[in-house]
This record gives sequence, C-alpha cells and structure tokens, in this order.
Amino acid sequence: MLYKLNRLFVLLLPWLMLAAAVVVRYEDPAFVESMRLRAFDSYQKLWPREAQKSTPVYVVAIDEKSLATVGQWPWPRPVVAEIIETLFEKYKIKALGFDMVFAEPDRTSPELISKNWSIDKNLRTQLQQLPSNEEPFLKAIHKYPVVMGHIFAAGIAETDEDFWPKSTAVMQGNVLPFLEKMPFATRNLPAVEKEAQALGHFSISPQHDSVIRRVPTFINHNNTEPFPSLALELLRMGTGEKGYTLKMASEQLGLEAVQVGNYQVPVDGNGSFWVRYREHNFDRYIPAVDVLLGDVPAEGLEGAYVLFGAKAAGLYDLRSTPLEASWPGVEVHMQSLETILEGDFLERPAVLNSGEVLLVLLLGVVMLFLVEAFGAIVSGVIVMVLMCSIFAVSIYAFRNDGYLLDVSYPSMSLLVIFSLHVLLKYMNEETSRKAIRSAFSYYLSPDMVRIVSRQPDKLKLGGDQRDMTVLFSDVREFTALSEKLKPEELTAMLNAYLTPMTEIVQDSKGTIDKYIGDAIMAFWNAPLDLENHERRACMAALEMIHRMETLNQEFRETGFPEMDIGIGINSGLMNVGNMGSQQRFDYTVMGDNVNLASRLEGLCKLYGVGIIVSQYIKDQVDDAICIPLDLVAVKGRTEPVMIYELVGIGEATERQQESIQTFEKFIRLYRAQKWDEAEKILQQSNRPQILKNLYEERINLYRDQPPAPDWGGVYVAIAK
Repeated sequence: MLYKLNRLFVLLLPWLMLAAAVVVRYEDPAFVESMRLRAFDSYQKLWPREAQKSTPVYVVAIDEKSLATVGQWPWPRPVVAEIIETLFEKYKIKALGFDMVFAEPDRTSPELISKNWSIDKNLRTQLQQLPSNEEPFLKAIHKYPVVMGHIFAAGIAETDEDFWPKSTAVMQGNVLPFLEKMPFATRNLPAVEKEAQALGHFSISPQHDSVIRRVPTFINHNNTEPFPSLALELLRMGTGEKGYTLKMASEQLGLEAVQVGNYQVPVDGNGSFWVRYREHNFDRYIPAVDVLLGDVPAEGLEGAYVLFGAKAAGLYDLRSTPLEASWPGVEVHMQSLETILEGDFLERPAVLNSGEVLLVLLLGVVMLFLVEAFGAIVSGVIVMVLMCSIFAVSIYAFRNDGYLLDVSYPSMSLLVIFSLHVLLKYMNEETSRKAIRSAFSYYLSPDMVRIVSRQPDKLKLGGDQRDMTVLFSDVREFTALSEKLKPEELTAMLNAYLTPMTEIVQDSKGTIDKYIGDAIMAFWNAPLDLENHERRACMAALEMIHRMETLNQEFRETGFPEMDIGIGINSGLMNVGNMGSQQRFDYTVMGDNVNLASRLEGLCKLYGVGIIVSQYIKDQVDDAICIPLDLVAVKGRTEPVMIYELVGIGEATERQQESIQTFEKFIRLYRAQKWDEAEKILQQSNRPQILKNLYEERINLYRDQPPAPDWGGVYVAIAK
C-alpha cells in the first residue's frame, strides 16, 4: 500500500509542479520579469545594433573642453543662442532638441545683475537700459525648429491645467488611460515655452533594476492631451509634420503603434518602445565650444538631428542600459531617435505573453511523458535538444526580425520540473528497492536481493510459468516434541533450527517461500534464472541433513530434545509470482509439481529416510546418488512417479552402490510379484528397518490378496 501511495505521489507531484509553473508565468511576478529582461539584455550585448553612418543624429555636448573655454554651466543665454544659430545657419541641421530644462532666468542678464548686485545707482540704471540676455535666446528658439525639453515625474502633485503640448495627436481610441501618468512637471520658463516651436519630455522610467530598456513615447500629464517625448518631437520637427497618430490594438491591450509621417513606431500597450542599443560611439559627440569656434566640418552635420546635452562629469545624469552600467542620459535619447530613423526595432507583441504561457505548458507535458516513456537519460537528451532548438528560434527571431521571445522562464521551469521529476523517480525507486530488500532479505541471499531490487516491476500481482525446483522440509513429531518444552524454550529451539536451515538455502541461491511452523518451503530458479537449480536444491537438502547432526549435538548439550527432519524435492513447471489479493500478497510458487514435492516430504516418515526426490530430479542431476524407493501415486495425483532416497552428490561409495543395486533388484522382483525372491533380497539389503518392514507388510498382504496381473508395482498413498 505504501509503495502504491509513493507511486501515486511521484506521478502527481510533477503535474502539480507544472500547473504551478504555468500559473506563475501567467501571473508574471517580478522575478520572472527580471529573468526575462536579463535574457533580452544578453541578446543586446551579444548582437548590438550596428551603427549606420547614414543616420544623422549627433550630440552637441557640454564637455570638459567646452567648460574650460566658455566657463561654468549655465552659460549666458546669448552664447546658447549663438550655438543654435550656428547649428542651423552654418551647419544646416534639421532640428535641435535640448536635453535640459531652462527653468530659471539667465543669472548674467543685465536686469538680474542690477537687482541682485550691490552696485552704483548710475551703473544700475545703465544696466537696466541694456537688452535682456533672454531676447536672443527666445528669438533663436522661435525662429528655428528647436525642441525644448521638460521633465515629468510620478507622485502626488497638482496637475498643470495650463500646460499643453505644441503638437497635435490623433488618438484612435481611448488612449490616455493606457499612458503612464505623471502629474508632476519641471517646466521651462513661461517665455521659453511660449516662444519654442516644440516641447518634448525626456522623462524615463527605468525598470525595477534601474536599467533603461524602454522609453515612453507619450505621457499622460493632465488627462487632456498626450505629451510627446523629446526624441519624437525632434523627429516631428525634422520631418515637418504637424502631429502624430496613436493607434490602438484594442480596448483591452492598449496601444500598438505611433505614427509620425512615414515613420511608424511599434509600442507596447502603455506607449513605450524598446530601444535597440548600439555600442557607444563618441564620434557622435561634438564639443559645444567647437560649434562656437566653427571647428566642425560642415558636411558632418548637414541634415542632421542634434541633441544638446551634458557630457562633463558632474553635469550629466547617469543612465544604466543593457550595454553599459552608466551612460550620459542624452545617449538614451540619441539611440532612441536612431532606432526610429533606422526602423531597427525590438518588438514584443502582447500575444507573446500568452504564447509563452502555452509554451511552458506544452514543454512540460512533453517532458513528463518523455520521462515516463524513455527514462531519465534518453528523455534528458531529448529535452536538452528541445531547449537548444527553442533558444535557437529565439535568437533567430531576435537577430532577423527583432522579436523578443522569452525562453528563459520556460527553459528554467522545464529544467527544474525535469530535475525534480527525475529525483522523485529516483527516490521512489530507492524506496521501492529498500522495501524489496527488506521484504526479500529474509528469504533470499544478499546477492539475490541486490539483483531483484533492480527489477521492482516484477513485484506485481500474478505469476509466470517457470521451470523450477521446490523443497519442503518438516520436523518429525514436532507436536509431541513441543509439548515437552516451555513456550520460550520452544521458540529458542525453533529459531536455532530455522536460522542455519535458512542460511543453507540462501547460500545455494534459493528463496525461502515461507515458514509453516517448523516446516520450511523453498524454491530455486526464481525470481531470477539460475543454472543447475535442481542440483543446488539437492546440495542444500544434503547440507540440511548434515547440519542437523551438529544441531542435535548442541540440543543435547542444552537439554533440548533431538530433532529429525524429512525433505521432499521435485522440479518442473510451476507458477511463481505474487499471489494473494490487491491488499496483501506473497511471492510464492503454486502448481501440481509443488504439491508433489510436499507429498514427497510427507512420505519420508513412511519410508524411514531423510530425503526423497522425484524421477525428474534424478534425471536432471547426473551425479545425484539416488536409491530407488517405490513407484507411488501420491494423494491428489493419478499418475504414479518413481521416488528415490537422495544420499549424496558425486561418486557413490561402495556401500551406496551396493544399496542401489540390491534395491533395484528387489524392485524388479517385487513388481514381477515374485514375493519369495523379493523378500529374500529385501532381508539381505542394508536399507532402514522401517523400509524393510513396510515392504514385508505389503508382500504378506499381496500373498493373500494378489494384485492384478498388470499391476506394475504402483503404491497408492492415501495420506499426505
């Protein structure tokens, strides 16, 4: 029963684990997402986007060189205005975007100096009459396609009802609820927002591990209009478009794409898109001072998209990407715009989530069936090939189509379930082997137990037909013997007898079937094939008789009565296996040949001998020394069988040869009904007196009541 429960547990637990794995993937907790994202990061590291020289995106950087020449940041607005004018007039760029916020007035502007500095009254009056530093800057951002950046942030804050984007957005559905909501804004000066041709946010929400993989195209700031990103606005200004089209996948899945003129950006349901990063290329960074001094080759920037941002240590914000742990924040916006311009997107359609859940289920089902059908090694190889194939498909999809197909969690769950399933099967098999070893250790030799424990499937209800040898032994007059002893003495004496008898059987590779009180039933050639099983049984029987002499000597010394045993041996086809009910069964043998061996043991007392074997045994054991006893039809059988006393194995002694020859002659005369001659030979033989008396009684009976002419010498036994 315990074995069945263990087996049921082993069968059900892997399926429960698979169900749990499917549920976990469906719920998609943080650790599953983290595993998936790291797998995608490894793809980007191994196969980054190749830089396209034809993609005109550059950064005019506030670097150490520029700070050393121009001075500390922030620079006077006229300097920034000069940079803007130079970029558009001299270098003919398409559009310029500021990765920074001009939230405060220029501190070097004359009006601020006149207010904040302690200076002469006349000088203050003169400063107040000078033009503001803001004017050239405001004129520049109004005249040219410049995108001014601002920042949105999450949290509790008042929404800016008066803040509106400077682009139009056609929303094909109820888009706003799906966009990331950020009510807090860090804005430019009102005059800057008014004069600028475009406004774009550079807000980025990293994943939980602070790595920027996706950037939002639009933000829901005040539940009125979607606010575009800096990169999108830069693209829109460069292409001359007036607005965007936001396409919905469905009311359940959210967005699927953002259209800007001829450029379509695939996005997830919340409007973010995956940035396909390339290796950092500092050739795309131009010192701001070089623009001021005109040291940039004109053909290098013509028709380019330019971002103005910080690169000097201490000024720029550090961003972590799949390729690098720390990059200037402006790099993310540059590579976002490059990804859009090149159309080299990474995509992860919403349908892939459902597909990966089904993949976990499908792989798990296939793996569990493989383990049951082919075992751990073969199924392990198949599972590994299957996993490698899925990885190959995922890599192919990434490199050729930009699809992000996650196989990390399916592979991990498959490996864990496979390992635990194999471990459970191993533990179950070990448990069953221990149970088998425990059950058979009392009946089989240790070597045989180890072999049987490797084949637990043989422990099933039912049996097989096998050619076997069976032995029965019994203590003569055991009932009368037991009446002379106390219960504890009888137990000690019986254990002292059964222990060496069992050892003899097991040493000969036999199996103890059962103990029936003082009786022993054993068999050979099961559960495993055994050569010369008939001879092994005969050797065991002779050793048992010999051991009884030693035991009786010990019994005499301890005050126990002596024992006398009888042994019957037969061989032939027998049914062997687990016999009984579904609730309880024993490994045993059954059949007509088993019954014959039992009857032969019962005849030992009648004929006064220690071991009786059948004609089948004599025929199979060439060197068995057998003295003929009788032709008997035992109780329960109509077919008579010749029985013999087994007295040895090997070369017969002179006395044994004499006994064999004399009794063979007696048997011939006896069957020929020559009573006088037979009786004379019987008296001359050296056979036991009990045997002689038995035959004398029969001869006297047959003299008075002669048997039929075709009698043949068969004795019909009426007792078991």
